[in-house]
Amino acid sequence: MTARPPLASGGISRRSLLSAFGLGTAGLALSACGNQALGDEAPPEGPPLVLGVCLELSGYFARIGRAELNAINIVANKINRSGFVASGRTRKIQLLPALDNLSDVKHAKIVFQQLIDQNVAAVIGGATSETSLAMGAIAEQHQVPMISLSSARSVTLPAANHQYVFRLGPNSADVAKLLADAIVAEGHKSVMIIPSNDAHGRDGAQALLATTAFTNSEIQVSVVKALPPPQPVVNGDVEATYQEVLAAKPDAVIIWSVAPTAGVIARALHDPNHTVVRSKLFFDAGAASAETLSAQNTQAMKQSVAVTTSIIGGPPAAVTTPAAAARADFFNTYTSVYERFDGLAPYGGDALKIIVNAVAQTGMTDRQSLREAIEQTISYEGLAGTYTFGPGRHGGVGGDALKLFNITQAGWVPYSS
Repeated sequence: MTARPPLASGGISRRSLLSAFGLGTAGLALSACGNQALGDEAPPEGPPLVLGVCLELSGYFARIGRAELNAINIVANKINRSGFVASGRTRKIQLLPALDNLSDVKHAKIVFQQLIDQNVAAVIGGATSETSLAMGAIAEQHQVPMISLSSARSVTLPAANHQYVFRLGPNSADVAKLLADAIVAEGHKSVMIIPSNDAHGRDGAQALLATTAFTNSEIQVSVVKALPPPQPVVNGDVEATYQEVLAAKPDAVIIWSVAPTAGVIARALHDPNHTVVRSKLFFDAGAASAETLSAQNTQAMKQSVAVTTSIIGGPPAAVTTPAAAARADFFNTYTSVYERFDGLAPYGGDALKIIVNAVAQTGMTDRQSLREAIEQTISYEGLAGTYTFGPGRHGGVGGDALKLFNITQAGWVPYSS
């Protein structure tokens, strides 16, 4: 059975509200249609769906990895309260203990191999482009489905070499368009791009330079010299970047980097011990971490602009669909446990939901069948937004989910220039 778009719904029943968080509309519909009439009797229990997780749980990117693991656990617990139906059997998720890749490429390869040896159906991770690239090569070699939570296109391209790897982070072209359009609309005449020295940053710089808002305008666009390797980056590492921006005095600066590097760069530009750079700061979706709003970043981030998915602004005001109910439920659950919402967390929950949805559609958990089922996912309504995959298209969340936000001391506020 091939994947289909979610069923349209004008209203939302209590049952849908309770169920949507687990699988989403598509998963519920496909579970029902794939198992005939089951009546009121619960389907017999089937074997668990065994999954592995490999994330940055310590080291430089720990704040991101932990937030995404929080989301994975929230979604897993929700689904496992009643299980999900696949091929007429009730199944539950068995998450193996999450492995820490230490925010390190070499260690990511080691622990990823350990997960493969435990006969997992699929692996969720990593949180960043560099660990994802390292793990992805092994996933392809052993033909294990892997869902990366990063944004860099090179994680899934070229498509011919990435049959088993999928990516959930937003596409750089969608993010670049929103940023460039805002900069043009605000009337800035010069912009400087500061990318991190990794696949994520390089991808962003290329997308920004290619966006029509810049190529069709008279705005002067430049890119600073490459930063040192991304982990760890401290204020001293960006001294040359600071001097370059200070000399150029651009109207706007785009920092394209995953947290916490985004905050490090912003603090360096606004260091009160130096001449403060007066350029307005703009950030890509990699900065949508709770770390960005930490006390140490408050002054540097004030009045900046970032692109991220809508859920970071809070639960939807009108809960009229199962997808909206799922997002509201997730946001409220996350903030009730962890206080401050993390805009990168939903990708962890969505990775798990997409895998479960694929199994619910086909009833198959062997790696080849699961890979094919994930690839056939169309218009799946997740927590961060809508996902559509296909041959040659293994990422990421749809551009419609992305919005501009002002970064304020109070949090993420819908954009106003």
